[in-house]
Amino acid sequence: GYKIVFIQENENGFKNVAQQTVAQNLGTVVGEPQWLTSFSSAEEVPRKIETYSFSMNKFITLFEVWNASEYLYTAYLLSNQSEMVKICSPIRLNKSAALFG
Repeated sequence: GYKIVFIQENENGFKNVAQQTVAQNLGTVVGEPQWLTSFSSAEEVPRKIETYSFSMNKFITLFEVWNASEYLYTAYLLSNQSEMVKICSPIRLNKSAALFG
């Protein structure tokens, strides 16, 4: 199957990055979504997500983190890691994300 990465509100109402596996026909969801981040306040909200694939199961997901009114930082997640990494220098993403890298 394929992995789709997206931003969605978790059970506590805070936006987080999640991934979902879908069947190759893209019509069947496989299992439950896996939360990739654990933001727990409105002071850090993920936005402008972009995912780039290296192979079928290896990808990087970049996203900006904002508070209510301003950009805070950009972070990334690798498909084989469980923790997000903040990028030290400000890197801004395009307004519209590419679906395929």
